[in-house]
Amino acid sequence: SELRAEKREIRIGLIGESTVLNKFADECKFVNGVKIVGYCSLDTSAFSEELRTLPVQTQDLSELLPEVDAIYVASHPSRHYEQIKQALLAHKHVLCESPVVIQKVDFEELKQLAKVNNCIIMDAIKTAYSTAYSRMLVLAKSGVIGDIVSVDSICTSLSDLEKNKGKDLYNTWNSICAWGPTAMLPIFQLLGTEYTSK
Repeated sequence: SELRAEKREIRIGLIGESTVLNKFADECKFVNGVKIVGYCSLDTSAFSEELRTLPVQTQDLSELLPEVDAIYVASHPSRHYEQIKQALLAHKHVLCESPVVIQKVDFEELKQLAKVNNCIIMDAIKTAYSTAYSRMLVLAKSGVIGDIVSVDSICTSLSDLEKNKGKDLYNTWNSICAWGPTAMLPIFQLLGTEYTSK
């Protein structure tokens, strides 16, 4: 196991300003063969002390990319497209918090760019891959609870709103970007995407 981790180690760079990066880095400690090597951030005030000791610390993505195999993006959604494109052009795999991009045409371009460069681009909606969520979908789709005619989806957050009072909010996500993709996931998976009105 240790030999495999050494030979196949994946070096990951973090991009963004969110406290989510702290959690992601902590969870990576439990994944064999994954190493967080640095970050690209415009504001590190929400970072843990541990993140602040990483070897690569920059505000310039072009300085981080040569040091990594993949990136995890948790920056403001308005910057995702350019950051992901830059990473894919450098042949780096991408895991990105939703929404990956704002415009569908941008995602189609990035998917094609990933394919051409033999890279993976993946949405980071963790709920979609949790065992409990998958079991809930199977149960709902089985018909055992009847026909699904409506889906209510609730998302909660532990973010400290008081902390952001009086602060420049250029990195603050609106609720549709922060929770919309997760809230809409069960709606689309249970009712489909062929809706007639919105």
